[in-house]
Amino acid sequence: MNPDETREELRGNIWQKNRLHQANQVQGELLEVVEIAPTGHSHAKRAFAPGFDDTEDAMQAVAAESCDDAFILTRHSKDLRGVQSQS
Repeated sequence: MNPDETREELRGNIWQKNRLHQANQVQGELLEVVEIAPTGHSHAKRAFAPGFDDTEDAMQAVAAESCDDAFILTRHSKDLRGVQSQS
């Protein structure tokens, strides 16, 4: 590997670590103002029931249903299209 490639690789690593640090900081700040919905066995059973295409999305939706005034924060809102509250 030549010196220019090494420098570029190091810059990329520093950039990734900086983004990870920023993301962790934002997540920590977010957890100061929101509560994570607890999940358990009954939630998993509902999430695995027919009607959901993706287990992770299903767990989020089922957990949100069990909370009053629940919101789902996601970067992938298209994955939750069509998910409606059952309550």
